[in-house]
Order: sequence, then C-alpha cells, then structure tokens
Amino acid sequence: MLKSPPDFIIAGAPKAGSSLLYELLRQHSEIKMSVGKEPNIYLNNWGNDITEYQFEGVSLNQLKGEATVGYFNNRDVPQRIYKTNPKTKLIFCLRNPIDRTYSHYWHGVKGMYEKRSWENIIEQEINFDEYLFSHSLYNTNINHFLEYFSVKNIHFFILEDYEREGVSILNKTLSFLGVKDVSHNLIQTSEIINKGKTYKNVWLQTLLNWFKTNKRFVPKYVRKQLSNQYDYIKKANETEIPNSTLTEKHRKMLMSLFSDEVKKLSKTFSIEFSWEDFRKVY
Repeated sequence: MLKSPPDFIIAGAPKAGSSLLYELLRQHSEIKMSVGKEPNIYLNNWGNDITEYQFEGVSLNQLKGEATVGYFNNRDVPQRIYKTNPKTKLIFCLRNPIDRTYSHYWHGVKGMYEKRSWENIIEQEINFDEYLFSHSLYNTNINHFLEYFSVKNIHFFILEDYEREGVSILNKTLSFLGVKDVSHNLIQTSEIINKGKTYKNVWLQTLLNWFKTNKRFVPKYVRKQLSNQYDYIKKANETEIPNSTLTEKHRKMLMSLFSDEVKKLSKTFSIEFSWEDFRKVY
C-alpha cells in the first residue's frame, strides 16, 4: 500500500516531547523527516490508494521518519505499520505520566475543546477511555505494538532525561537509529517546547481557525489581506496560561492510577524511569 514507508516512526505519546524530537531529528543530515509533523498516514483514509509519504528530496543514504502521536493509543495502527514495513523502528516519547496528563488538559483548554475544570475531571470517577488518561497508559498502549514488534525495535525518548542531560540523550536515540552522533544540540530546546497559552478572545480565535481551514472560499482580496495579518492577529490574541501546579492530593491520585503501568513497562524493557513520583514502584 505504501510505496515509500518510513524507516522509523515517533508514535507518541502526546505532550511528551514529540515536537521537540521531530525538530531535532529534522536537522540531522542522515535523516529525512516527513513534510510536516502528524501526517497521520496510518490513521486517515487507511485502505484508500495511499501510495507514498511526503519525503521531499530524500536521498538513498537517508533514513525516512515521521511523527504522529495519534498512533499511540490506536489499536489498529501497529498491525498497519507492520504490514507495510515489519522492520520499522518505533520511538516513543514519554514523560512522567502525571505531568503528561495535566499538560494534555491545558492543551485542551488552549485548543478550546476542553471546557471542564480540572477539579471536575479528577474528582469524578476516572474513565480510562478519556483522552487525558488513555494516553498515559504507557504499558497498555505499547503492549499493542509488542504484538507485532520486538523490544529491540522500540526506543524511549524520555523528556525529563533530555531536559537534564541534553545531547547525550539525543545521541542514544541516534544510536538506536544507526546514524552518527552529534557533539552538540542541533537546536535550542527553548525554541521548540510549546509554552501553555490560551486566547484573550475565544470568538476571534474561532474565526481565525475557520479562516485557516476555509480560506479557499474567501474572496481573493479579503484572503490576501487576512493572510498577511494572520500571524500578527493570532499572536496578539494569545496569552500565557497562568502558572498552575497540581495539588499534592491530585498528584497522589494520579500516581496511584499510573503506578502499575509504569512498573509493568519498566519490567518489560528492563529500565528504571527517572520519575520521582514512581520511585517506590520498582
């Protein structure tokens, strides 16, 4: 089905450093990342005539890679990847699942699709099918990939380790892919990590989102004017989300939810994660 499948895939998890790793690998001379993050090839229109990825200007000596976090908790994706390329290498970006869950909540607030208060979510009976929690079930989701791929085909890029150690952690990922190490960071981390932001005027942002999706239907002279001002208006309408930290009570609640997942994943891959909240699970 895929004429030119990727050699490796960053398959999640959301809000755990996938944008950062995509940009880092995009700078490497021996790697060609797909045009744009989140191509969703193994999700959208699967079964139709999908013939190739967009790997613009790829050379024979370059590895082809893509990053789509939506693959992480989709049960159909592992088999689809395996059928197109059983030798695919899989990279999972992970972070403390407690922080990942909370960050995902604020991402939803920013995206204007999350209207509930955090307290309302966490104080209710937890539904593990809920998007906030399902993406933090690391062992459960990765086990679906282990039905088709061996442990040797899987690598973890731990966000906290990269933030602490930098290039040495990146080089472990490069070694897994079989490309040359780098002696310094390829790009400044601060340029990539998305700061939590929301919007001063929700209706204005809704209008901007509509324009971005439907601008081909807008009269040409209006489209040109708005296109020239789009980035300026969008930036002017943004405001940083006030610093908000989890209460100790909520951290403990989430720790109890995810501790078994962390313990099982640690055992399967014979690694000990550096997340302070889960020290006692080993």
